[in-house]
Amino acid sequence: MEGMGDYGMGEAETARALELAEGYLEDAENVLWEASARADSPEAATDLEELTREVWRVEHAIEDLKSELRAERGADDEGVPFNAEG
Repeated sequence: MEGMGDYGMGEAETARALELAEGYLEDAENVLWEASARADSPEAATDLEELTREVWRVEHAIEDLKSELRAERGADDEGVPFNAEG
């Protein structure tokens, strides 16, 4: 089995990976937020809320990377939504 580092990823594959990661992170965010609301102790709630903030930071980093990829695609694609199809 080949690792991800064994070959390059094109724009479409990179875009799809970012979209998938973003979806999983949104799910994780929802689960963590619900868990913090139901936590048995204030300490557990605080820990879960901090973890939720970490997930938000990663989500923002993904958005930043998607913006950079859009910018690299150039002015030709302005107005065209970024998607996994490239």
